Amino acid sequence: MPTMTSPTGAPASPPGDSGDHGFTPGTMIGTRYRVVGLLGRGGMGAVYRADDLQLGQTVALKFLPPDVERDPGRLNQFIGEVRLAREVAHPNVCRVYDIGEVPDASGRVRRFLSMEYIDGEDLRSLLRRIGRLPEDKAIEIARQIAAGLAAMHDRHIIHRDLKPANVMLDGQGRVRLTDFGLATNVASGDGRPELAGTPQYMAPEQLSGEPLSPQTDLYALGLVLWEIFTGERVHKATTIDALREAHRARTPVSMASGSTPRLDPAVLRAIELCLDPDPKQRPKSALAVSAMLPGGDPIAAALAAGETPSPKMVAASGAEGALAPKIAIPCLVALLVLGGLTIWLNGRALFGSGLSLPNSPDVLSARAREILTRIGDTSTPTDVARGFSYDLDFGAWLDEHDKSPTRLRRLASLRVPFVRFWYRTSPDHMLPERFFGVSTGVLVGDDPPMTTPGMTLMLLSPQGRLLYFRRALPDRAPPPAQAVTVNWPVLFESAGLDMATFRQVTPEWLGHSDADTRAAWLGPGATDEGGDLRVEAAALHGKPVFFALVAPWTRPSEAGDAAMPPTIRAAIAAFVIMLVAVLGAGVALAIRHVRLGRADTRGAARLALAVGTITLAGTLAGLHYVADVGMVNLLAMVIAWGGFMALVTWTFYVAAEPHIRRRWPQVLISGSRVVEGRWRDPLVGRDLLFGSLVSFAMTLLLAIEELAVVWRGGPPQPPFLNTTALNSTLAALGVHLNAFPIAACTALMVLLLLVLMRILLRSERAAGIGVLAIIFGLEVLTATNDPLIQLPLRFAADVLLVFAMTRLGFVALVMVFFAGKTLFLGNVAIPSPEFLIGATVIGAIAALGPGVFGWYTSMSRKTGGASWLDA
Repeated sequence: MPTMTSPTGAPASPPGDSGDHGFTPGTMIGTRYRVVGLLGRGGMGAVYRADDLQLGQTVALKFLPPDVERDPGRLNQFIGEVRLAREVAHPNVCRVYDIGEVPDASGRVRRFLSMEYIDGEDLRSLLRRIGRLPEDKAIEIARQIAAGLAAMHDRHIIHRDLKPANVMLDGQGRVRLTDFGLATNVASGDGRPELAGTPQYMAPEQLSGEPLSPQTDLYALGLVLWEIFTGERVHKATTIDALREAHRARTPVSMASGSTPRLDPAVLRAIELCLDPDPKQRPKSALAVSAMLPGGDPIAAALAAGETPSPKMVAASGAEGALAPKIAIPCLVALLVLGGLTIWLNGRALFGSGLSLPNSPDVLSARAREILTRIGDTSTPTDVARGFSYDLDFGAWLDEHDKSPTRLRRLASLRVPFVRFWYRTSPDHMLPERFFGVSTGVLVGDDPPMTTPGMTLMLLSPQGRLLYFRRALPDRAPPPAQAVTVNWPVLFESAGLDMATFRQVTPEWLGHSDADTRAAWLGPGATDEGGDLRVEAAALHGKPVFFALVAPWTRPSEAGDAAMPPTIRAAIAAFVIMLVAVLGAGVALAIRHVRLGRADTRGAARLALAVGTITLAGTLAGLHYVADVGMVNLLAMVIAWGGFMALVTWTFYVAAEPHIRRRWPQVLISGSRVVEGRWRDPLVGRDLLFGSLVSFAMTLLLAIEELAVVWRGGPPQPPFLNTTALNSTLAALGVHLNAFPIAACTALMVLLLLVLMRILLRSERAAGIGVLAIIFGLEVLTATNDPLIQLPLRFAADVLLVFAMTRLGFVALVMVFFAGKTLFLGNVAIPSPEFLIGATVIGAIAALGPGVFGWYTSMSRKTGGASWLDA
C-alpha cells in the first residue's frame, strides 16, 4: 500500500489532521503521485494538483476530510461519486479515473479520488472577475454545459448540484462539468430526494423533497444560463424558506434587477422554460435546451468532434419542421390530386379491364348453399369458410398465347373466370395449417386440406355459376339398397350450361379415385370467342362428389406451376439472396452493437412493440374464429407471428440505427421523435406529408408505365386484386393494418442495405448510388414487356425512393411503402363494386389519412409537441 511522504522523506500528515491542514508541494503519495499544490477546499474535501509519475501527466486528487470519511454514509457517497462519474465519457464532463488508498502517519487508511486535471478556472470565479459573458461566448458555453448534462442523463445520472462553481473552463474555453458527489442514478431507483446541494441552485422539487428527474438539472441549468448571460443570480434569497417562497411566486426571472442587459428572445424563452416550477413543463432534455438557443446545430457539433450523437440528441436536433402556408397548402392540394388520380387509375386497372364482381360474398354464399341443397346435401355444417382466389393458370396461358393490347377484354367473356369465389363446408372446425394461413389466420380454398369426410369445396364465378365442386369421401360407404341415377343436369344448370350442346366423351380427370361413376362431356363455351369447354364429373352411389369445368388453359396438378420467364426467376433468386444476406448481416451487426453499447435498445423496443401489436391486430381482424381447442394453438401461433415481426424489426433497427445515427443523423430526427411519442411534432408531420407525396408520385409513375406500354402496342398486365380484402370490410381493415408492419420492416431493410453499402464502399454518396443500382438492377430483370418505356419510368421511381431514404428520413420512407401498399393491397379503386365501397373508404383513409394528418401537424408552430407517453 502506498504511503505519503514529505519532500524530506518523513511521513506526511493527511489533509485535515491536527497539526497539518494539507500537503505541501513535493509531497509524494505512494510512489506514483507527487503533489504540485492545493487547488481548493470544500465541504466534500480538498483537491490537489499532482503529477502522475507513472503515466507522465497531471491529475487532480480529491481527499475527504477525516470527519467525513469516518461517516459510512458520506464514504459510500464518495465511492458512489466514482462509480457514477466513470459511467460518463464525454468531452464536457470531467473524467474520473479511480479511487486510491494511502495510510496516514497513524496507519489509518485514507481514500482519495484521481481525476482529470483541468488547467483553467471555474465559471463562478470567471463571472466574479469579468461579470456577464459576451452573448456569443455565453451561447457556446451554454451549449457545452447542455451537452455534458445530456451525456449524464443518457446514463440516467442527474447531477443535483449544477452551479457555476462546478463548471470548469480550460485554457481553450472548453467546459467540464465536475463534482459528482451528489449525483444519483435515477434508473436504479436511487432517487435520493433528501435536501442536499446548494439551495440557490435547487429546483422546487429538491427543496420540497419530491422525486428528482433530469428536469431537476434543467432547472439549475436555467439558473446558470441566466447568470452567464446577465452576470446576476436569479435567486438572491439566503434562507430555505425565502427560496421556497420565491418558487411559489413563479417569477424567478423577474426577480433580477431591471439593469440587466436585453436578452435574445430565444435565450429568454429557453431560460423561462427551464425555470418552470412544474418539471413536466420544462424541456424534454438538455439537448432540447441547446436546440432552443440561437444558431448552431448540436448534431453537427458532435460529428465535428468525432462523436456519434445520442438518440436523444438526434430527436432534439433539427429544424422545427413547421411548414409555411405557402408551402403546406400546395402540398395538400398535390396530395389530394395525386391520391385521387392514383385511386381512379387503380379502378381503371382493376374494373375497367373486363373484370367484374357484381355480387357480394354474402350473395355468393347464399348461391353456394342453394346449389348444395339442389345436389342433395341437406346436412348442417359445423363450420363454413369463404373467400376469393385467382385462376393462375389463365394468367400464365394469357402471357404465353396473347400479347395484344386488347387481351384483357377476354376477362369479360371467360366461362372459367380469372377470379373465383370459393365456399367450403365441414362437419368439423377448420383451422389453417400452412404458414400463410397461420401468419394471417385466413383460410383458403385448399387449406386446411380436404381430408375430413363430408367436407365440401365449391368454386363459383362472380356471377354465381358453378365452376367446381368436390366432396371428401369417407373410408367406408355401404352401397344403397337399389340403384340410384346421378342427376347430372342439375350440375350443368348450376354451371349455366346447356347440357344438350355437350357430347359425352371419355373421362380424363380422376377427381375422385373412389367414385363409382365417372363421366365427361365436351362442348362450346370456354369463351364467347369460341373454344371447347370440358366438363368432368364423378359420383358415388348416385350422389355427385366431383364436378369441374376444364378450360383450355387448365393445368393438371402434376404439371406443376406454369413456366416463368428466366429473367423473372433470376430477379426472384437475386431478391432472395439479397434478403438472406441483409438479414444475416443485420443479425451480426445487431449483436455487435448491443455488445459495444451502441444500440438504441429503448427506441428499438418501442418500434418493435408497435410493429408486433399492429401485426397482431391486423391478423386478428381477419381471423377465422371457431369454438375449438385448436383455436388456442392458432392464437398462440398468431401471437408468435407478431413476436417474430417484432423481433425482425428490433434486429433491423438495432443493426442499422447506430450507423445511420453516425453517418446520416438527419435521417433519424423525425423517427426518433416518433419513438419518443411526439406524434404531433411538426417535423414528423412534414415527413408524413412528403412521404405520402413521394409514394403517390411513384405509384403514378408505375401507372403511366402500364398505360405507355399499351399505347405502344404492348400487353397490359392482368389486374391484381387482394383476395383477402374482398371478403369483408373487417378483413380489408386487417389488410391495411398489416401494411404498416410490412412497410416498417421494408424501410428498415432498405436502410440496413444502405448501411452495408457504406461499410463496403466507404462513402456515403457511393452507398446511395449502390442501393439505387441494386434496386434498379432488379427492375431491369423484371422489365420484360417494353424496356424502353419501363426502365426510364422505373428508374425515376427508384430515384424518388432513394431520395426519400437519404434526404427525407425514416418516417417518410415508411410512408412511401405504406401508402403504396395500402392502395395496392387494399383494392382501393374508383369505381368499385358496391360491396367494396366500405373497404375502399377505409383504404382511402388509410392511404391519404397519414398525409393529411401530417399536413395538419406540419402547420403547427409549436415545438416539441406533448407526448402521448406522458398522458
